[in-house]
Amino acid sequence: MSTRLGRRRLLLSAAPLLALAACGGLIQPSEPPAAIYILSPDLPDTGNPVRSPFQLAVALPHCSASLASARIALSRNAMFDYYADAQWTDTTPRLLQDLLVRALERGGALGAVARDSEGVHSDYVLESTIEAFEAHYEHGDSGAPTIAAGLTVRLVSVARGEIIGAHTFYAQAAAAANSIPAAVQAFNTALSQLLPQIARWSLATLPPK
Repeated sequence: MSTRLGRRRLLLSAAPLLALAACGGLIQPSEPPAAIYILSPDLPDTGNPVRSPFQLAVALPHCSASLASARIALSRNAMFDYYADAQWTDTTPRLLQDLLVRALERGGALGAVARDSEGVHSDYVLESTIEAFEAHYEHGDSGAPTIAAGLTVRLVSVARGEIIGAHTFYAQAAAAANSIPAAVQAFNTALSQLLPQIARWSLATLPPK
């Protein structure tokens, strides 16, 4: 009896250790986590004096399902794809929404600028559609890619419920090498061209105070 009891105690005492070992195996990553890249374009001052008391809300950009994730997109051989084990800090639409807000805030030419989800009482809404935001490879995987960034933007009057202006903007930037860090830098270069253009156009399209 004492031998059986001792064996039973040994098995019971070992059970929590086995459970912990099993849990430890479950929480271990099965593959390396994706590298997370930050979009940080240069957004210069718009150069406009304070000229408008209007409050502007920036809506979340519309896009195709292929661009609605945090993955970094690319195209090659007439096919859409993504870089392996790499992603942005947020989904592409949310990142571009935040960057549009930052670009429009530069110079303080508006009464206020915010994401539409923040519930501001806006006079106008900047709506947009992402036309392109990917690294384009001309010859399969060889050679450095060219980054294409494009947005169609619309300024909508909240009071009248009508579009007062619309325009499509495109920018390109060649990556310095065929690598993800070089492609990310080219994304930043393209956005450094694109976003200030959109900000200047928006300020010029708004009616005078």
